[in-house]
Amino acid sequence: MGLVNSCFKGDDQAGLGDKDGSPGETGAVKQYSWDQTRAQKDISKYIIENIHQGEVGRMPGDSSLFIRDCSDCTLVASCGQFRTRDCHGLTAFLCCPTQPIIEATTKAKFGCFQVNYPELADQFQQAGLSRFNNMWWNIHDFTPIHESKNWKLLGECYKVKEFLTQPASKPLNGVTLDFESSPVPYTIGSRSRDHDETSLVLIFADNLQDQRAAKVLAEMDRHTEIELVKTRFLQLQDTDAERIFSSKNYKISCQLGPVIALQFAGPDCIRFCGKVVDSVTISTLGQGKILTSTDSSTASSQINGLFNFIDMQMGL
Repeated sequence: MGLVNSCFKGDDQAGLGDKDGSPGETGAVKQYSWDQTRAQKDISKYIIENIHQGEVGRMPGDSSLFIRDCSDCTLVASCGQFRTRDCHGLTAFLCCPTQPIIEATTKAKFGCFQVNYPELADQFQQAGLSRFNNMWWNIHDFTPIHESKNWKLLGECYKVKEFLTQPASKPLNGVTLDFESSPVPYTIGSRSRDHDETSLVLIFADNLQDQRAAKVLAEMDRHTEIELVKTRFLQLQDTDAERIFSSKNYKISCQLGPVIALQFAGPDCIRFCGKVVDSVTISTLGQGKILTSTDSSTASSQINGLFNFIDMQMGL
């Protein structure tokens, strides 16, 4: 798949480098060092460097992705860890389960992953990544500056297709640049919200877990005033679940496998989440398979407990 293994057309590209940092070949038709030995190499582990005024796509991979010595370029990527060094004017649309890290990087902009193509869902599975684990918004800057920031989060009005050229030729013509079709849920992360009311939906493991999550997201998306804040796919131990939810009622459910957590925010979102969960429970015979907050006090306690636990697990 072209998008996931190569650069888009750019004005001035040195290309992708190998893990040792050696640049790719340049020329009218770009050839990269891994083109000749592609079958023997793990192409998920490349460094991207020396891209200037270019557009880059990168396949899902559980390893780190390093961006260095790049300027005024746009990147869409899914990776286990994202790091930049010596970059300026980088715009990145990410799906990353860990904190994106920048160093000696200025005027960087970050947005939620907004791309789809036929092979993408399978590639997430093969890479061992969950589309629900995305911390695109939780940036750590190793070289911060006083009274300002080296980075900012793009607002929801900014779409990936405003930054990337829609591919028209094979094999990239199957790529769509929007969040509506992307398998990665579009989250607002730590961006400011217009309303303080928030709610948690927890979907327990079974063979219909993904289907229930998709139904909840689709039905909540109809309420345009409600925003999806964060999502997570994680395993909860008995003691963790009891502490977070102040109940032993979910002990057996958590033993079945990882749970999907969805945090929503917006006016009357607790009531809307309750209605949607009831509807999805009935349509999928999911009695006891979905938990949602019943009031604002419970919602705040559950959300703080769950995401503080996640931060602790990650050492944040």
